[in-house]
Amino acid sequence: MSNINQLQLVLRNSLTTLHALDVTQFPPTLKYCLQHGDTQRLWDDASHRTLATWQYSVLHTLPTEVRSSGLPAAALSWCGEGGALRSGTWMHIDLVHFSAGMNDVHIMSAGEISDEDIQQLMTALQPLLSLAGFELHCSAANHWYVWCEEVLDVQTHALQIGLTTRSYDVLPTGNDAPPLRRLLTEIQMLLHQHPLNQQRERQGLSVINAAWFSGAGSPTPATSSTLQRIMSDQPYVQGLCEQLNVTCWPIPRSVTEMLRIRDNDMVLVIDGTNVLQVEEQWLQPLLRGVNRGNVQHLHIYLDHLRVILHGGRRQQLLRWTHRAVNVKELLA
Repeated sequence: MSNINQLQLVLRNSLTTLHALDVTQFPPTLKYCLQHGDTQRLWDDASHRTLATWQYSVLHTLPTEVRSSGLPAAALSWCGEGGALRSGTWMHIDLVHFSAGMNDVHIMSAGEISDEDIQQLMTALQPLLSLAGFELHCSAANHWYVWCEEVLDVQTHALQIGLTTRSYDVLPTGNDAPPLRRLLTEIQMLLHQHPLNQQRERQGLSVINAAWFSGAGSPTPATSSTLQRIMSDQPYVQGLCEQLNVTCWPIPRSVTEMLRIRDNDMVLVIDGTNVLQVEEQWLQPLLRGVNRGNVQHLHIYLDHLRVILHGGRRQQLLRWTHRAVNVKELLA
């Protein structure tokens, strides 16, 4: 069994799940890592809204000089799903439910909706999108994208279900944003009148009354790369690896299998939604590997937090003798 010098573990969407848990319900290994590891807050400001937080975490695992290569999230995801990448501007397009308040808007999931219904609504949007200069594309996994030939100066916000904010704080910005904002308004009007939404309203279901653009950007050739071994099943990461001209390896079946790989610098991106499964399959055996010295440096990314644990028995003793961090305050 080989030793790993550095392993960087990114848990996707982890804090969304963790915030729903009482601290007393935290899986013990994850709680131990948060209490006794060296914890850093990677960012605090609102400038990190253009990507999902786990995507920014992925970029933080990479060398500084290659991080900008991962910013056109929609283009990279489309490429990672097997789509043919063209120059121009790519964006994700998602259908959501806007619940408007007096001074803000609540962004919610559309709830139960079949792929066929989404197809029906997207087909209805196609003429509007075409008039605005966009092509509509659907991946094999039924994820939807728009593309236009121009390289637009526009910034979009990542979709955050459950977000309550002032609508103009999350609308597209940039020199080319005004026509895009008008297009979103026209889409809302069309969706409001669509027979499918009228049917959903009669059935007591949430209406799909808005579209959300995110991940806007134009792919540009990467000027540098990385020697890290990157392992993920996520289209965004797979597209990023293609951008960097490196292999995106499949996720190992277990920590034991991963420790047999002869690479000293690894990045592993896994689904963090089921924290109990992550605890049993990954965190418990990884912590054992850290304590035994099989993993010299373990970095765990929980969205905007990075927790670092150093390998070996001496480091294990130091962790136990240092005062534990208050996890509730850490996640506040």
